[in-house]
Amino acid sequence: MLLGLSIVITVGLYVMVALVWGVYVEPGRVAYNSLTKFSRVIPETTAEGPDPAVLERLQDNANITKIFETSFIRTELPGMVAGQGFQFDILGLNENDLQYLLERMAASLKDGNLPQPGTAELVLSEDLAELLKLQVGDHYVVTSSVFFKGMDGVPDPTPFEVVGILDSDIKLGIVSLEFLNHHEQYRQLPVSFLLVPQDGYETAVEEFLRNEILTNSTQVMTNQLLSERIINEALPGLIMLLPLVIIVASAFSLVIVTVNQLENARRLPEFGVLHAVGHGKPWLVWRLTLETTLLALVGWLVGIGFAYLGLYLLEGIIFASMGQDLNYVAWVPVVFSLIIPICIAWITYLAVRRTLTRLDAVAIVERRELSTETSSGANAKKRPAGVNSNKPLATATFFQRHRRRAVLLIGGMTLMILGIVLFIFALVVDADAKEPFLSYLNQVSIVRSPEFVQSLDPNFVARVRAHPAVERVIPVAPRYSMLRVIIPPFESIDASPYSVYADDMAYLVDLYDLVVKDGRLPNPGTNEMVISETVAQNRNLKVGSVIGNPEKPAYPGAPALETEFVICGIFARSKTPLDSSGLGFISLEYLESLDIYELPDVPPMIVVPKTDQKSLMDEWIENELADEDAVVVTYDKEVSRIQTKAKQDAASIALLEAILAIVAATGLAVLSHVFTSQRSMEFGVLNALGYPRKFLVWRVLRETAFTTCIAWGLSAIVVMLGMILTRSVIFAPLGLSFDLFNITPWLYTLPIPIAVLSISIITIARTLSRLDPVTIIEQRVY
Repeated sequence: MLLGLSIVITVGLYVMVALVWGVYVEPGRVAYNSLTKFSRVIPETTAEGPDPAVLERLQDNANITKIFETSFIRTELPGMVAGQGFQFDILGLNENDLQYLLERMAASLKDGNLPQPGTAELVLSEDLAELLKLQVGDHYVVTSSVFFKGMDGVPDPTPFEVVGILDSDIKLGIVSLEFLNHHEQYRQLPVSFLLVPQDGYETAVEEFLRNEILTNSTQVMTNQLLSERIINEALPGLIMLLPLVIIVASAFSLVIVTVNQLENARRLPEFGVLHAVGHGKPWLVWRLTLETTLLALVGWLVGIGFAYLGLYLLEGIIFASMGQDLNYVAWVPVVFSLIIPICIAWITYLAVRRTLTRLDAVAIVERRELSTETSSGANAKKRPAGVNSNKPLATATFFQRHRRRAVLLIGGMTLMILGIVLFIFALVVDADAKEPFLSYLNQVSIVRSPEFVQSLDPNFVARVRAHPAVERVIPVAPRYSMLRVIIPPFESIDASPYSVYADDMAYLVDLYDLVVKDGRLPNPGTNEMVISETVAQNRNLKVGSVIGNPEKPAYPGAPALETEFVICGIFARSKTPLDSSGLGFISLEYLESLDIYELPDVPPMIVVPKTDQKSLMDEWIENELADEDAVVVTYDKEVSRIQTKAKQDAASIALLEAILAIVAATGLAVLSHVFTSQRSMEFGVLNALGYPRKFLVWRVLRETAFTTCIAWGLSAIVVMLGMILTRSVIFAPLGLSFDLFNITPWLYTLPIPIAVLSISIITIARTLSRLDPVTIIEQRVY
């Protein structure tokens, strides 16, 4: 049983960690495996073009054999689970460079043709085409907003015709660079350079790019830098995964050690004899610990083998049909699952040492007791007194008599529930913390063009102004990405200010009852900015802080802007914690005075409804205006988007953690079965007294339900206390809050109790179906 349980928990943890890495981490690396053949440099680009000094230094390096110009469209490929995707760059190459690149990557044309210069044609590697379910003649719509200055508008996608499929070991997507350079949308993409190092000088080129080319204004991406970035991005998730693994491994190890201890209790005569012939207690402790540890290690090794086989079958049956490869770093799940034999060995050592400290060879041989002190003597420990009750067969009465058993079952189940729902609560809390930054949309809506710099149709604006539910229309510049609020542990949300005219700014301040706590509102035509107290507290900003300086960023990771902005004022926090809108403003007059900001002739607009007309206005705008020519942003749509993403993430993680739920339920059900088997005398007597088997099954199920409910209640209390502590100690200092009573994450605490009850019904019913009261009373094994 110990070996089997060790195998079960090893398979569960190994598969879970491997799937987490294979689903969430490895696809991002595989998507950029082309960097094993070349490196990429993106110099700072101005109106005159890319920085010529960077290109000159690259050309002067003798270790670089070829440099060619490219642009790339960063898109998103579908991931292995719903709502999960990963970035991929479709390269734009001219005709000559395309041939060179294919030779460099040992890629050949398998079907169709290569893209013709100046056409919207696309060629894909075979694995990428399979992933996207595309073949020659199909069209693929490429969407990207990574290199566009604003976050409000996603560029209008261009459908590319798939004209060729490549036979390549590297994921590739290639289009015509001439087409990108002459297309109104794609010529805004920054110019980048692909560098091919001479054979044997890859390390030298890597060091050159790191030390001499990489700056705040010039981006560099190499295979080594990519690996480091992926590890750094995966590290927070692995750190969060570690407590879950430790909790579940510890709880399951406790179950294993308990079962082992019950077996060791039958070996007391053996221990007494060994001790009597001269083997000391430390030797016995070492022997028992080594026995259990070796079995745990064998179970661990066998479990890894089963897990590897299971993942192989999972990839072949499920992921291969999706065009996905389930890749993972083999040592990661091995290291995480190694916690299991370590926990088993350590807990076994503590339990055995505690038991054998009372070892008395004479007492064991004579009376099968550990020590004479257990039954007599001045220092003897008192046996627990019986529990008197008017209901001796009641569930609570049973656990009063067997407190240690109740503590073990309840404690183990509580720990496993806590471990499994840890990620779920973190995801939902992150989503809740984002919603207050959208609360300003409760009073207004936004209408903008699908593209960033495209003007709205003037007829749209006129129709909106004339609608009886509309109070005011406020022109606003596209929302430039200037500020992001951090949400622990590794989420963030855009909190950039809106660019409006001075009179509209005063109107909005009055509409939202905003009060300037420190400083003042921006003066028209200046590079001044007013932000909310929430944003200021989150990023440790104050009046006088400068946003956009690449040399002195206002906070770690702050974006570099074309021009700097100075914080001149801070709005006081809203009285309602969940309604701290995070609104901020800059001067639209100032943006219009600069040539570096490209503004549409008819800009986006903030639409303010009349009193109690918000729902009516939104319904009309969404039904009449939300089409291919305009995008409508409302509170309900934005909150729904965030909640949908959180639910998708929670569902994908729950799918992975379901493995642990099954494993945990199996371990707890086995422990419950062992305890039930130990009560054969009790059940035999009750059956002989006239209680039917159905009554006995129902009684044990009530006891199991009793411990399950208490465990669920304790886990709920611990989670609630943890959430209160998290909100007050971590979120509040960052100006954030979240809803403590969101019911969604609590639903994920139910699988383990339900699984335990379900498995218990089967095992207990099977055990009691063989009940023979006569043989039990005669003390024979049934």
